[in-house]
Amino acid sequence: MFDKLEDVTYASFGIVPQEFYKNKFNSVPCHDYLADPVNSFLLGASRIRHLCRELQGGRVLDLGCGCGPYGLTLKQHGYADHLTGIDLDPDCAKRAGECYDEVVTQQALDQLPFPDGSFDAVFSSDFFGHVEFRYKDALIAEVARVLRPGGRTIHLIESGNYDYLHCNQDDPDDPLRKYVYVDGHIGVESPVAIKRRFEPYFEQIHLRNAMLFPFFTVQGFINNTDVFGEEFSALLRKFSPAEAQAADIVSGFICDYLERELYQENPANLDPTLERNLPRVLKYECGMVFLSGLKKAEEKFHA
Repeated sequence: MFDKLEDVTYASFGIVPQEFYKNKFNSVPCHDYLADPVNSFLLGASRIRHLCRELQGGRVLDLGCGCGPYGLTLKQHGYADHLTGIDLDPDCAKRAGECYDEVVTQQALDQLPFPDGSFDAVFSSDFFGHVEFRYKDALIAEVARVLRPGGRTIHLIESGNYDYLHCNQDDPDDPLRKYVYVDGHIGVESPVAIKRRFEPYFEQIHLRNAMLFPFFTVQGFINNTDVFGEEFSALLRKFSPAEAQAADIVSGFICDYLERELYQENPANLDPTLERNLPRVLKYECGMVFLSGLKKAEEKFHA
């Protein structure tokens, strides 16, 4: 059990990050994901399509870059002329260096080793959910510091309402402890909490679910048997890879279409932090949010 969120650390779970993450995310190849027209519609490629649309500016920093799987795609289809990555795993950083212009290895997360105003944009994907609560605010302040005036930040952030305070980190059967040990998600929080952390340093913040519920990839449906039932999951397990891809293409197209229509009707429709006059089924969180914002003028910080 914990008294406050700042006490929820890797050490409290007996995890050494340098060992836990060593080569953990080093298997994804770096290639041009959007060179294949299929990925223009595939549900599972929505995040890279989003990054290519939203990232603006030539000098870009990737927080927690891993092995840099999106680097080539961002250069081919986005605005990144000079792509810098930072990660705690030296093996991942070495691989990212194959398609990034610069990669830095650093363990600490409360400071970034770059001068003020170094970048036009800072982004991350599946990163902030791995950052301990005690470091989140300091890291976001650092993101603002290394951005040029008016610079843009874009993040794909794991979200959810997890009760870390009542987790028994010493009990191997505790469900939340098991969750942390899968991928290291030590700091997942709600969309409301995420937005509040960025508000002191960023304006024009836009937050939306990464996809609408109940849209999932075929594998996502299979992984959520408790929600969709064993009968449906058993049926999907019989799909061939080609059939699964076809289903994901159709799901991706329909999901993108609905998102565009809902957004055009009212941008607030897709904001998970707001009450929306939508059918109940569309209000569920999907476990991932897209966040973007512009750096405030420094005199507005904390205003």
